[in-house]
Amino acid sequence: HLVTGKLIPHHPSNMLSKETSTEYEGPDYPSPLIDKFMLEVQTKEIVRVLQMTLGYGITGHSREKQFVIMQGASNSGKSKLVAMLSAAIGLYGVTMDRDCVIGAGSRSEGAATPHLLQLEGAHIAIMEETDERPYNAANLKSIASGDGAMTVRGLHMKPVEVTMRCLPIVCTNILPRFDTKDSGTLKKLRIFPFTREFVENPRPNTNERLIDPDLAEKIKSPEWKKQMLAWLVRGSMAWYARGSLPLVEKLPQDMQKALEGYVEANDHFNNFVADHCILDERKACHVDVLKQAYENYIGRRDRPMIVTEFKVLMQGLKGVTYEKQIKLERRNNTGYRGIYLRPVFPESDEGYTSASDDSSPK
Repeated sequence: HLVTGKLIPHHPSNMLSKETSTEYEGPDYPSPLIDKFMLEVQTKEIVRVLQMTLGYGITGHSREKQFVIMQGASNSGKSKLVAMLSAAIGLYGVTMDRDCVIGAGSRSEGAATPHLLQLEGAHIAIMEETDERPYNAANLKSIASGDGAMTVRGLHMKPVEVTMRCLPIVCTNILPRFDTKDSGTLKKLRIFPFTREFVENPRPNTNERLIDPDLAEKIKSPEWKKQMLAWLVRGSMAWYARGSLPLVEKLPQDMQKALEGYVEANDHFNNFVADHCILDERKACHVDVLKQAYENYIGRRDRPMIVTEFKVLMQGLKGVTYEKQIKLERRNNTGYRGIYLRPVFPESDEGYTSASDDSSPK
């Protein structure tokens, strides 16, 4: 019982179909090994949030709708942490396939989705390392939210409806990309920065720490798993007692900075405008030309944006208006007044008349 940390006997009314082989000694079981490890890889302030977040994750609740990114160098301790987590919770943790959250969602309707089916009943879903393809934010939110059922299908099986209720954790060296214009996604994202590095000969007064070459085997031992499970249960109890996880503005400063930097770096549209466009009320640009340039910028070639999706982004630009009768190349076209693409060769606009109109509005 994760509200109190009390171990209760199995009963069919609990409708539990999974179990962990880790021996549970109660919430007061000391965890010096875990405490020492956590303070080696993170600050005390971040450890508090991390413990409560993972404690929330093992409950199977989804009302926080959060998803976690653990980001840091190869020897920063993040992979060891998720290995400790997986070892302690057993079948309640699964490995999340990249197809669950990466890609543009171009799969044909009715296609098999075994990567989603494996998440059924999981409380923690972990994916280690990502590639440069952007995230499918809609899938990620569906996995984390538990809002409604998802129709999934295993290979050579009939479709079934499942309700996801797991905490997705992405463990990566490089932060993934997705559209940060989605404010709902940002509010639920938590980045835990792992800034320390474990090496054989750490230098003084740096973020380097002494590596334990035997740690990978130690965390599989019964004692490490018992301590980790007790540590997680205390996190669950803290979450129940508090009633919620901390809001963004209440997070430790290092976590706030990591999220702010991520938002700024992944504001793809505003970065595109700053790098490739000029705002000028005397100029104009064809809708398709501007839209295709943005798609090329973000690497979205497999599934082009629909026009209305692009219009929503453009509406946020001050001084830029959508017009159905803009004269471009001596013909009336739909376009945007007040913006045009920077020429590839800055010394001349020659060859780019299709993307701009030098005439002022009549």
